[in-house]
Amino acid sequence: MGGEEFAIILTNIPHQNAQSILESIRQKIAGNGVLLADDTVVNVTLSIGATQLAIDDEFNTAYKKADIALYQSKKQGRNMITWYLN
Repeated sequence: MGGEEFAIILTNIPHQNAQSILESIRQKIAGNGVLLADDTVVNVTLSIGATQLAIDDEFNTAYKKADIALYQSKKQGRNMITWYLN
């Protein structure tokens, strides 16, 4: 979506299941370091902004809501999932 941001779209998944899927992704990424060319290991975190697409939402509306939630995750300390709930 830009820079270090990407989007995952989960379809027909209840909120609780989506939360579990996103948490699993966050843990797997945050649990691994990145090995650089000079053998330095850089720890990685993952901040996630999520929203549930309402029936009348367009993609851009949902994207903006998820983006607001993402910046809340970053503001609150990073490495977490924040939901934008309607």
